[in-house]
Amino acid sequence: MSDSNFGNNEYDSEFDACVEKYLRELGCESSWVDAPDELLVEATQLAEKELGRERRG
Repeated sequence: MSDSNFGNNEYDSEFDACVEKYLRELGCESSWVDAPDELLVEATQLAEKELGRERRG
């Protein structure tokens, strides 16, 4: 079943906030846009596990 509430142009603020939370826990003080790749990958995986899904949009 697809998520009709989310299109390609939608912003997934819940997922991004979760990634930001994990970046902080991993010691990264910069935005996810400027985060080192290895921390961003780890934070993204943790967010996917917590939310049970991938980022939408």
